Amino acid sequence: MEPKHNQIYSSSFLFIVCMMFIILFLTSCSLGLKRKGSVQVENGMNQKVSINYEIINSKDSTKLLLKEDFIKIVNQASNEARLSCKYKPTYEPFEVILLMNNDTVKTIVNFRAKNGFGVPNEESKYAKFRGTELFDSF
Repeated sequence: MEPKHNQIYSSSFLFIVCMMFIILFLTSCSLGLKRKGSVQVENGMNQKVSINYEIINSKDSTKLLLKEDFIKIVNQASNEARLSCKYKPTYEPFEVILLMNNDTVKTIVNFRAKNGFGVPNEESKYAKFRGTELFDSF
């Protein structure tokens, strides 16, 4: 028979290992954003395309962005950029940059679109969010 103190150590070890896995699982689900990567958005023809993203935090920012909020902000910013095009079917996003501050997320969506003569041009659309709510776009 095993001494009682070994059973206590093995149950404590098992508890610690389980807690580590739970913490690892929770943080990987909610905060699984890298500083750079790619994300899916719709182009002017409502087709999903993959574009590059970059998240830049200000020095004093302590804000953490959940993946669900990130996707909502990026899709809304991309939609604002698409709506700014005169010929929406020619909208082709290729990059989004998120500038994070404690209470504000600023986005820059870089895209290509054609003008009335069919000449492609690269443009940028800026938007500001508080939480996931858009409050300014220019």
